[in-house]
Amino acid sequence: MNRREWFFAAVGLVLLSLSTFFLLRERIPAREVVLAQACGTPIRIMTPPANKDAPAAIVLHGLGANAVVMRSLGQFLANMGFRVYLLDLPGHGNNRERFSLMRAGECTVQTISLLERLGEIRLDHTVLIGHSMGGALAIRMADYFPAAATVAISPAPMIHTSSMPAGAVLMGPPHRMPVNLLIMMGQFDFPYSRESAEKLVQMGGGQRDAPEDFLEKRALKLVTVPRATHTSLIFDLPNDSPLATWLHKSLPENVRPQVVNAIKPELWGILGLLGLAFLFPLAASSTVFALGLKHVPPTVAGKSAKSAALFWLVAGLFAVSALKLFPQLIFLRMQYGGYLVSCLLLAGILLLVLLWATSAKQDASQENWQSAFAGAFLGAATMLVFGAWMTLQLTDTWLNDLRWLRFFPALLACLPYALAEEWALGAPDAGNCLAKLRRYLVFLILRLLIWLSILFALYVYASRQILLSVLVFYMGTFSLFTRFGADAIRRRTSSHAGAAVFTAILMAWFIAAVFPIT
Repeated sequence: MNRREWFFAAVGLVLLSLSTFFLLRERIPAREVVLAQACGTPIRIMTPPANKDAPAAIVLHGLGANAVVMRSLGQFLANMGFRVYLLDLPGHGNNRERFSLMRAGECTVQTISLLERLGEIRLDHTVLIGHSMGGALAIRMADYFPAAATVAISPAPMIHTSSMPAGAVLMGPPHRMPVNLLIMMGQFDFPYSRESAEKLVQMGGGQRDAPEDFLEKRALKLVTVPRATHTSLIFDLPNDSPLATWLHKSLPENVRPQVVNAIKPELWGILGLLGLAFLFPLAASSTVFALGLKHVPPTVAGKSAKSAALFWLVAGLFAVSALKLFPQLIFLRMQYGGYLVSCLLLAGILLLVLLWATSAKQDASQENWQSAFAGAFLGAATMLVFGAWMTLQLTDTWLNDLRWLRFFPALLACLPYALAEEWALGAPDAGNCLAKLRRYLVFLILRLLIWLSILFALYVYASRQILLSVLVFYMGTFSLFTRFGADAIRRRTSSHAGAAVFTAILMAWFIAAVFPIT
């Protein structure tokens, strides 16, 4: 433990304190209820102060997301004056119902029907808002409910186009168009999603948003938001957002919401994550000191970048080709997660074989149970501490019992890949900034090759793993922060096993927390 680590820890505490203060001051609290009569659906309800007659907004999240992810959108709507209902769809978040697209639609219908019977909502004063898969579900609800308006944010494709990968069309279009339908697409959204949305608008008779169209409940518009991506639209909502204007025009005059200053609670949540990251170096050194581990200068060199890239390309294509012929680990029962775990397991085993056959023998003198335990302890602590913060502020990553049952086999399956990655990268150079940068670049290239292999299977083998292409930004960001933590452990223990155990724990956590349970 040195002065720099104490300085980073102090900065981390300041950032964590600031983010907590502003979140407590600005965020509208949400209470959670579980509707046992409607698939046991958990709902987070955000109610604007002093407005018992507020219009309602039912918010549906996308595939692999959850109600907590939608809290930023919920905050925006609650500030407008809506009573907001954020749903956890089956297999997502804390919903224990098994996921399938059909079941997600059935449970959404049951939930809305129950809320209406209980007097929580009036359909003519209620808007349905969904993102990605939730956007497609919101549109499909037109076959069941005459809501006041429907807003689909980057909806999943509902009409097939020639450019679509297999599995992109999650559900077909509705039999009738929703009341006052607004479709919002980002400038940098998936091209096939945009094509599907354009065809849906054509099926509805083209765009129309005159005042009489809203009165006759037949308004329809496709809006492209500049500089926005598939997911940024649910976070970046300025006061002049098309969403606010559309909802204001769609509702009766006596319950029309008013736009107020929009805040960005997710920015404070990310600031808190950075604060926790600044605390990590001191936590790692404290763990190593408590276990009595002595630092030994690392001597293990990694593979050359060209050799490692070739091995990863071969291993990735081998894994997805094998999964074309043989079944994935279906006992995990996770939509898309079983495929990813199977791919990592097969690729990891082949990589270990290739590295063993072509590399110098590893120096095992620096490997001991204390080093592996340090990696396991720090991995588990990171999962729990970061998971608790993210679940409170950003996204639900807290594992319930059903997800813990997926976590442990996923951990064992990810371990060979994590060991191979540490072996190929070699020990980090603590003093050479250029060497550090090059090492991180090689790491990102290796992860990218695995993802490109999965994308190859999606388009060439029709693997239908569409969610793995949607999650690429989050998987990349998570991978980079995991690398920072693994390198911190390896510099302090000189153990590639300890770093690999840490990496495998966090990879398994990501898989168990994100992918829908089937």
